[in-house]
Amino acid sequence: SLAKTHPEQAPEIALPLGVLKPSDVGRLIGRLADTRSKSTVRQVYAVFALAMDAAVADGLVEVNVVRSVKRPKPSPPRHAVLDEDKVRRAIDAVPERYRVMIEVAASLGLREGEVVGLLWKDVDLESGNVRIERALKEVTGHPLYYGDPKRGSKRTITAPKRVLELLKAHRAAVAELALMRGFSAGGDAPVFVNLEGGPIRPKTAYRVWSTAAKSVGLTDRRLHALRHRAVHRLQAAGASPATTAAIVGHADVATTMRIYTATTSSEQAAALEAVDTTLT
Repeated sequence: SLAKTHPEQAPEIALPLGVLKPSDVGRLIGRLADTRSKSTVRQVYAVFALAMDAAVADGLVEVNVVRSVKRPKPSPPRHAVLDEDKVRRAIDAVPERYRVMIEVAASLGLREGEVVGLLWKDVDLESGNVRIERALKEVTGHPLYYGDPKRGSKRTITAPKRVLELLKAHRAAVAELALMRGFSAGGDAPVFVNLEGGPIRPKTAYRVWSTAAKSVGLTDRRLHALRHRAVHRLQAAGASPATTAAIVGHADVATTMRIYTATTSSEQAAALEAVDTTLT
């Protein structure tokens, strides 16, 4: 326990359970956070909350005041840089009718709901502007529906020329499929469609990429990992944190800087070599 391993750092609450207030719990958590890791603080909170649950069940107190205090957030995860050769081979392994969807998501750093939520009216094939206005949501047991992107991160991205050419070719292919199968491919139609003209489900997009990623040995097989890759590539190309955050739709630059800090060994070597050169 904390008291046994670090008695000097174990805060005490010398109060009867019946008079314990949320502010007392908050002070305990705050004092622990000054000296202990986030994971330890979260564990202490969890044990404390369970103990108070038992006290409520036994009739010792009426309310579990610990539950009224927010559990400390975990440390943000670190994201490893994906192997570029494997990523390229995985994209090539994606079935042809889904490949442009994956290319667009990877290049623009879109969330899976955002890429399958694109409508043709959001894409200007002349200017290359792609508006992220919505995300397609999928909840088990409920119909698909459109909602705002995460945290309202609506934005406009100017697609690079290669992506724009892919979208133009895809537009022609969808128009041909629509004519053949009798569905609409107008401005309100999805950019990426199933064979009936409806939107591709977010879970389908996830599965398509996960299967391809597994086939080439990528360990992180989430479609979201391509979003992390896009951020890393933007930063490696010299984009400012503010520009990167605007492209991928982060609510603030701090998120970009805090979460996406992975580097490759070659980048680390190049940085150290540059520093060493300036000192000799």
